[in-house]
Amino acid sequence: MLMTVAIVFVAVGLGLTLSSFKSRVTFTADAIESRTLFRQESLPLHAIRGRREYVVRNPKGGSTKHLKLVPNDDRLPTLDFLKYYTFDDVFFNWFYALPDLDAEDKKRLKDSDFGLV
Repeated sequence: MLMTVAIVFVAVGLGLTLSSFKSRVTFTADAIESRTLFRQESLPLHAIRGRREYVVRNPKGGSTKHLKLVPNDDRLPTLDFLKYYTFDDVFFNWFYALPDLDAEDKKRLKDSDFGLV
């Protein structure tokens, strides 16, 4: 039993390490691609509706920041990746120039009287 647990821990550790070295976000001439060890997704640049950012907090401390690219067509994938990648200023200028869907949601909710009595 102890040997099985040890093997599982080693396998998970190797998988996470390999995954972090194989994960990447790249641009092509007409799309942005997110590749991980287990999946590859591509979103055409002309089909990006906007961006979102969010933080996943660990109850025991720490947090993980995420960036999300939302398509304008539900048939296309939403690209969600961690902010820990080494992005350059050109990427962040491009990313922050996209419509901020979080701000649009907040404005829409602020302008609504739904649920008020």
